[in-house]
Amino acid sequence: MIPIKKLNITITQTDVADSELLTNWQQSIHREIEGNSAFKNAQLANANGESLWKIGGLDKESLKKQLYQEQKGLCCYCGTQLKLDELIIEHLNPKSLFPAMTFDYSNLYASCKGGKGDTPLYLPYETTRKVVAEQYNVDTQKVIVPRYLHLKETDIIPAKTEIKIKYNPNELFCDTHKKNEKITIQPILVNGWIRNAHQPKHDYEVFSCENRVSYLEDGTILIDENECNETIRILNLNAKKLKESRIKTFENVEEFTDSLEEETDSEEIDLVSLINGEINKIENMPEQPAFAFVTTHFLRQKLAEVS
Repeated sequence: MIPIKKLNITITQTDVADSELLTNWQQSIHREIEGNSAFKNAQLANANGESLWKIGGLDKESLKKQLYQEQKGLCCYCGTQLKLDELIIEHLNPKSLFPAMTFDYSNLYASCKGGKGDTPLYLPYETTRKVVAEQYNVDTQKVIVPRYLHLKETDIIPAKTEIKIKYNPNELFCDTHKKNEKITIQPILVNGWIRNAHQPKHDYEVFSCENRVSYLEDGTILIDENECNETIRILNLNAKKLKESRIKTFENVEEFTDSLEEETDSEEIDLVSLINGEINKIENMPEQPAFAFVTTHFLRQKLAEVS
């Protein structure tokens, strides 16, 4: 889960300094729902959040761009890279359960598709469904080829044929897995700490991600708090696809730090400064690489070893 510093926008605000995108979004809300007295009073408790969200004319494209920029291009939950045309506008507190927060900007985030959707492949060589299934560690029936080819699992698939890997409904994650459940540990950054929804607003400082999260070499996330582990369960943040991606991130960090150590062995270069420089570079990127927070976590571990 990535920590996000949200802009403090009231539900009635229509002009947001330094954010044309957010201004466009807020104005579209008021333009479309201006006649709704419940909305004017910010009292949507008796309204239907799902219906309100489907009202035409809302400038969701501006909202998507704003959330994308705010989150530096990463999913609020798993930290994978987002695509603007595919991201989901996530209601942290489900609009079906909390209609009063349907348009509350503090409740709006950008999430990935959570593993939903078939993965297209365009392999430049001949293969078979059985071989592809083994390569991607799925059952052969999950490997979809055009029906007109009438291929069995061991028949040759011509090169450059469009192949799809069917997604596994048991391996969904993030918003797609969360559905209408409410999570208590939320990606809202307050004074450097992650918000716990069970705590009163004046006492947010209850959970430090960096100090309590552990990423293992097999890609698993471990946290020493029961509520945090429940949040991981609801979001399925230890889904196979995410674990494999975190393993790759760990391996990349290992290769990077090994190369730095070789460089500093032969030259008068400070390894600590190089690692700190890489951490600062990643954290200050306007668009961060996937699992940037995992990368910086492992880099800080390495920093502790060499300091």
